[in-house]
Amino acid sequence: MEITLYWFGHRTTAAPIQFHKHLKSSLQLIILVQFSRIVTLFDQWHFLTWLQDDSLFRNDTEFILVDDASSQPMPAGLAELIHARGIKLITLPRNAGRCIARNTGAQVAQGTYLDFIDGDDLPLTLSVDPGWATSSPDIVSFPFLVHGQGKSMRASFVRHPLLAIAGAPEGYIDPRPAAVLWRRQYFIDVGGFDPRYELAEDLELLLRTRKARHAFARQPKQSYNEQPRTTAAEIACSVQRLRIYQKLHPKQTAPESLMASEVRLVHLQATWYLLQRGHQRHLFRAALSLLWNLGKARFGFIPHID
Repeated sequence: MEITLYWFGHRTTAAPIQFHKHLKSSLQLIILVQFSRIVTLFDQWHFLTWLQDDSLFRNDTEFILVDDASSQPMPAGLAELIHARGIKLITLPRNAGRCIARNTGAQVAQGTYLDFIDGDDLPLTLSVDPGWATSSPDIVSFPFLVHGQGKSMRASFVRHPLLAIAGAPEGYIDPRPAAVLWRRQYFIDVGGFDPRYELAEDLELLLRTRKARHAFARQPKQSYNEQPRTTAAEIACSVQRLRIYQKLHPKQTAPESLMASEVRLVHLQATWYLLQRGHQRHLFRAALSLLWNLGKARFGFIPHID
């Protein structure tokens, strides 16, 4: 089946995608599905033990599994379980990254709301607020649990100054997919996740949609698998956040403090990384380029940095 990928307002037809649809009735899907839970993975088959949990599979919920061209084959017996659960399985023809994988799942989804689940995270029972049917919020913010590194606990929200929202129980909305439910049509209208900001795409999308209609849930819908990141990954994330602040600067009020904080963080990370490693110096060069340009501009006019 040939599928059209949705990328940040532009439609591009990709190579044929292997698409398996196991449903009792497409008519039943259109009538009943309220939630589309989209699981994106790359070589993370062993995390799908939750497929055994009957409580997750309800008439108002569909699951979509997007395999981002995994290099490891699916374990024996898993295909049969996916078929038995009536899950849509989409296999991308090449590894495209999590933004494209999520956007692809959103495009084939039938639910009113989208829940994005990373392949190593754990979906929980999705509690429904009857008020959503009348208020139709664009974004629903959820608390969430964390596991990994030997712990299981309620997560603390990322208290990002630009994500302070009036009425939010924590005072902020958290950009991580484990904490956000999207109204499907709104998500598509705003262009979905932007691959240009991969590694910080969640933050970029929420900053782009801060004027959306918000609602707030009380019970978590996911448990987030929190694992330590490498110094190289931290540098790459900081560089992406700087690019986001650079884009926002002409439109938002005084993000200079955010930029200054991020610049200091990049400098520390990049210096430490250079001391540890002698390869992959393109990340260090990117960090120095940002430091030079942002310092020269004194956080006023920020020149474009590719």
